[in-house]
Amino acid sequence: MHVQHLKRILPMATQPIVMGDNNPHTITICSGGIAPGTLTIVTGDNAIVTSVNVNGAPHVTGIVRTEGSFIANGGQIETGTLLNTGTTTQVIIYTVCPYSFGPDGIDNGAMGDDCVAVAGADDNGLTDGVIGSCVTYTVTILPTPEQDDI
Repeated sequence: MHVQHLKRILPMATQPIVMGDNNPHTITICSGGIAPGTLTIVTGDNAIVTSVNVNGAPHVTGIVRTEGSFIANGGQIETGTLLNTGTTTQVIIYTVCPYSFGPDGIDNGAMGDDCVAVAGADDNGLTDGVIGSCVTYTVTILPTPEQDDI
């Protein structure tokens, strides 16, 4: 009996996710991997996750970032180990919006007088120099390949 094992090696992202670069960001990882995207805020002081769409990922565990999570400049967008427990490809879409501390200069957690970019209005659009646009970050998680005995 001969057993053949095939592995698909995927490259890791080497570029940071830059808010306001007019680019939708996507990455594909293997089940059990960590999405490598880090956030670069062009304008603004901090960022907030405004949505995490898991409708395309009913079989994924390990999601750490949730709506309302804060990400500092240089922070990783998803820090959890994403495990696809299903047999089909799963997709998670994060929307992250920058914000500035507002006129009082105090971080109110994207509340109060903080100025927050509006998700959906200019996602992945060009930064206008005042506050960056929101970015969408799509993570595709491949299922664990089944082992075939040949």
